[in-house]
Amino acid sequence: MIRIYYAAPLHKEEDQKRNAEYVSLLREEGYLVYLPQEAGVWEDLVNEELKGRQELDFEQAARIVRADLYVADKRAIDNCDIVVAYFGDRPPSEGGLWEMGYAVGRGKPVVLFNPHNWRFNLMPEYGSSMRTAWREVLDVVEDMHCNKEKLMKGWYK
Repeated sequence: MIRIYYAAPLHKEEDQKRNAEYVSLLREEGYLVYLPQEAGVWEDLVNEELKGRQELDFEQAARIVRADLYVADKRAIDNCDIVVAYFGDRPPSEGGLWEMGYAVGRGKPVVLFNPHNWRFNLMPEYGSSMRTAWREVLDVVEDMHCNKEKLMKGWYK
């Protein structure tokens, strides 16, 4: 089974809703998908951390939570087969760009869903298989699933 890491903005409610919708479609296709927002959004988790540990100030709690999320997300990229990245209605987030770069550096193929056809620096554009329609994203992922030899070689265009 193909494991997908879904990289996308997640700090606004509409981002989280859209991410959940696209991830649901991937899961309906039978893929195992890691969606970082399901582990929690750091701002919310910091408040939870502060409730349980009175000795921490906000900055200390934020460092703990952010480090934990970094390790979890990095591990999920290490363990995935494919990264699907969404860069939609605004320029890409620093986190999404980092996730793509890290994945490429680890030899993981990246499918960049770019529905508004943002023009990028050459690195995200050429470091991924860029698509502007969701059906194309599904087609590329399915092709990767069916052609595991290509997938395992680490580059897929």
